[in-house]
Amino acid sequence: MLVALLLSALPGSLLAKEAERATAQEDATAILLGEYVQQDAATGDVFSFVIYLPDEGDYMISPDDDKAAANFDASIFDDQGESVYEGPLVMEAISLEAGEYTIEMTARADDFLSFFVLGMIGGMSDSEREPDKLFPGSVYSEEDVSEARYATVNIPDVGYPQEVLLYFSVGEGDTFWLSVEGESVSKYASSDDTEMVRFYTEGGDYSLKMEPADRRSDFTLIVFLAGAPVQLELDGEIEDRLIEATLADNADTQIFHIRLDDVYDDVTVTLTPSEDAESELSMSVVDRYVDGNYYIYSEAQDDGSLAASTGALLPGDYYVVVNGYDGVETAYTLSAEGTPGAPILALELDEAAQGTLEEGSVQYYRLDDVAAGTFVRITLASDAEESDFDLHVGMAQPLDQWSSTATGPNEEVILVAPGDGTYYVQLSSYSGSGDYEVVAEE
Repeated sequence: MLVALLLSALPGSLLAKEAERATAQEDATAILLGEYVQQDAATGDVFSFVIYLPDEGDYMISPDDDKAAANFDASIFDDQGESVYEGPLVMEAISLEAGEYTIEMTARADDFLSFFVLGMIGGMSDSEREPDKLFPGSVYSEEDVSEARYATVNIPDVGYPQEVLLYFSVGEGDTFWLSVEGESVSKYASSDDTEMVRFYTEGGDYSLKMEPADRRSDFTLIVFLAGAPVQLELDGEIEDRLIEATLADNADTQIFHIRLDDVYDDVTVTLTPSEDAESELSMSVVDRYVDGNYYIYSEAQDDGSLAASTGALLPGDYYVVVNGYDGVETAYTLSAEGTPGAPILALELDEAAQGTLEEGSVQYYRLDDVAAGTFVRITLASDAEESDFDLHVGMAQPLDQWSSTATGPNEEVILVAPGDGTYYVQLSSYSGSGDYEVVAEE
């Protein structure tokens, strides 16, 4: 009753505004500091984002296109819902405490929204043994530098490979050498040759060094993130699935995402370089950018394109990795098409499932929520004595962690689950056909 009385005392417009904010917060997209955010917008559209700021400092929303930014208004709210900024997207830096904030963008005209959130946070030290810290989104400037500066850059693991872009500018007439080292990364560049060093990561700490060629030199360094990889679609018309891409001259890698919600008998990815391409490209399909279990490499086709055919793929996330080696800007097109397989079926512990295998066919099952340490016996039985069936079990592609491929239709796999999660069961017919029963028992 008291709550109702208090609410009734508020102006209707304020109630509506608070209700809109609550709904926007629920639908907000999580973004990282320094991440490139982009969105097509129509007049009146409102986009909400949630961001965590790791340290107290001065922060700003930095548009990628100042002209387009004039068509957007920005609002920033703290974790208590209090407004800390309302105004145009093009803004001066404001002082904010560490914590979670909601950013709302309102389109005043049809346009393309693109921005970063940056902060004057973190630092660099003059000690290689005691480097300071930089974060995604850090903007660091220093004048009159006469010795090398050091920092550790921590990139969070967000579940997908993301591109880190280290932008550095120097004072007029100055030269700096930038180097960055970490897992699978070793990059070196001179400000005389480039303003950007780029690399992909699935998260980790990276050692960064900025070294001046001469005393009393100036530099600015900004840590950007490119955001989630562009997704390759498998369905629809080819013109809707075709992606036009360019590998920049200061990049050696570009990564795209394929998401599978069910089993596919095959996925084929095709890369076609532009007619005037001067650089040789390579392509692979992987389940992880670093330390993965699954790799398929492309093969050159007669028409000059590259094609990678995966064969059967389980549900999950896969990545197309394009590499160049010559430091030359190269344009190309990329597309993917898939052949759906038989829908994956659920298999419950201690409950038998029946089906039929035709010669050469494959059927997949999934065992969900298996706890680490569980003893599991999986048995495939059939009366089709003239047939030869195989049984494979695993947690990831390829399913070769546990296998039974004896001659005949009956197979068995015994395992102790090494980790929590979903386990996949593959039944296949090497020859012959027939009915079967499969059961997973603790």
